[in-house]
Amino acid sequence: MREQFPWFLDPTEEELQQLWEEATFGFDANVLLNLYRVDRETTEDYFKIFRALGDRIFLPHEAAHQFFLNRRGVIQTEQRSFSEAKKRVRDWVERRKGFDNLKHQLRGGDGDDSIGEIIEDEIKDEIENVFDGSEDYEQAIEAVKDALIERIEDLDERFTPTGTTRANTEKDEILKELIDIFEGNTGRELDEDMEELKDQALERYENEKPPGYEDYEGGDISRGECEDFLIWKQLMEFAERESEDVVFITGEEKPDWWEVNDDHNIIRPRHELLREFRRESGQFFWMLTTEDMLENAYELLGVEVRDKSVEQTDKVSQKGITSKTVLRRGEEEKQVGTVRKTSLIVIAENIEEKAEELSDIKTLGAGGAVKGAQATLSIVGDEITNEVEKALTLSDNLGSPNTENTIKEHLRQLAHATARGNEEAIVSYAAGLAEYLRDVAETLRQEAQA
Repeated sequence: MREQFPWFLDPTEEELQQLWEEATFGFDANVLLNLYRVDRETTEDYFKIFRALGDRIFLPHEAAHQFFLNRRGVIQTEQRSFSEAKKRVRDWVERRKGFDNLKHQLRGGDGDDSIGEIIEDEIKDEIENVFDGSEDYEQAIEAVKDALIERIEDLDERFTPTGTTRANTEKDEILKELIDIFEGNTGRELDEDMEELKDQALERYENEKPPGYEDYEGGDISRGECEDFLIWKQLMEFAERESEDVVFITGEEKPDWWEVNDDHNIIRPRHELLREFRRESGQFFWMLTTEDMLENAYELLGVEVRDKSVEQTDKVSQKGITSKTVLRRGEEEKQVGTVRKTSLIVIAENIEEKAEELSDIKTLGAGGAVKGAQATLSIVGDEITNEVEKALTLSDNLGSPNTENTIKEHLRQLAHATARGNEEAIVSYAAGLAEYLRDVAETLRQEAQA
């Protein structure tokens, strides 16, 4: 039976040991993005595992693509968390001024705000008793504030990697390390046309064939909704081409990747995935969560990992929190709205950044617009399209895919002008697209604030 139905059976201890020693480990984008959400010591534990695996690592092309598209947004979100924490501490200190104001009013206040001398005289002793030692109270408040701010800034220092404060790719030490590790171990794009791949994904999703159907919202399928399918297809293509068994590491915990129980706890990878992988590539496939990878690293790879690294990873893992999945798990609809509004703001900021990059074309000197447009288009063209697809999925006010089509037409005109070397047209089209992107970003911000 084991030979006939291997996809229904877990690997034995011996087989699992063999996988750790011989298989290629493929990584999802969320594993790499987690490096910006954990502290430096945990990041180093990840890198120790990557290095110990040597050349037995593989980053699917789509996973790398999604990492680069989302890297800046993750960094900005984490930085906002520390800024917001410090703001809340300072707001709390401001609220204590209400205590000082009450004391002031009860002792006479200013003119019309006074409760009157008679009342003041009658309750003078009570006032003094209540507010006796208030200076000690104020000093304690300041001490608490200073201690909290210092602790938050210390955490910010620990969790903010060198060079990531402005998401600068040249100074980002995490990015440099990842590029070094995955250089030569990153997959290639699929040969099929994207529209053909979308059709394949749609057919699978409509039949709830894993993975990826949890991301599909119905109607016309977007490229963003195809991400898991593209990664899956690239993993199978790699395994067949290289004749390699694959262990896929992911932070995803959604039921279109995993078999889960009624409490949404993972049991094992979907047997449909194991079966399809074996039939399409002739190779063995298994999956581990990021936490599983860290927990097993010492026993099966000889790499020591801190318990705290596992705890931090568990806290930041995705756990399948999309708007649809949250509702399915019975969470409050308000949580979905909060996630959605936060996402809209992040997307708006990302789109505005793309607009600024396009605006830079206008500032280049004579003859520089052509070169600037070539460099910009090679970097931000796909990123703009991806951000707009995300916005269309979440936004009620962007309407139909006309927004996406308008932006694609702007990009087409800009690419055409660049190919012709028409500097005047390049500047004009870049300015037009930048202005349109700012309008899109403003619409998203207004919707998030509504």
